[in-house]
Amino acid sequence: MPFLLESLAQLFTVQTWAAAAKTADALHAAAAGAVHETTNPFALEEEQVPPPPALDILLGKTEAASTSNTASLLASVYRELDWYRSGRAQSGFYAQIVGPGSRYHHAHARVGLFMLPANYLYPDHQHAADEIYVVVAGNADWSLARQPFVTMNPGDTIEIPSMTVHAMRTRTGPALMLWSWTGDISLGTYRFTD
Repeated sequence: MPFLLESLAQLFTVQTWAAAAKTADALHAAAAGAVHETTNPFALEEEQVPPPPALDILLGKTEAASTSNTASLLASVYRELDWYRSGRAQSGFYAQIVGPGSRYHHAHARVGLFMLPANYLYPDHQHAADEIYVVVAGNADWSLARQPFVTMNPGDTIEIPSMTVHAMRTRTGPALMLWSWTGDISLGTYRFTD
């Protein structure tokens, strides 16, 4: 898995945002560190589940050149990750790879995978963490600061500054995203805004 972490770090080093640099640093540190016993990374009453079956399809058909290496690497390890059904997204699934309570501990960053099923709206919400998404497979639409939704495809990166209201949705198919939180990564400020 250290090779995966280093590969994921490369996706963030090409960005100019401070949050991207912090994410890359966290991934490098995690790759060099020890593996920890995992606990529920968000300390919520969320259900641990097997990897979502849609991941087999998503990771098997990714064609975007910019993320095909990432998708291939994730296809080889996603079954080894601890997956949870998101209590916040109701139908979303996540696996936190780096962060508090994760296999690769980091006190100041969270990095993981998030999958939204087809035809799903994750409503407007905000949090203190700076957030970055990299679309790995499928496509999804993002709305930042209640602006119109914009479609993002594999390889596209979305920066969401601290406390920015944002929403995401999928249409006809599911989407898999790599995500990171840096800055204030506690859950105390996470809230839905509608």
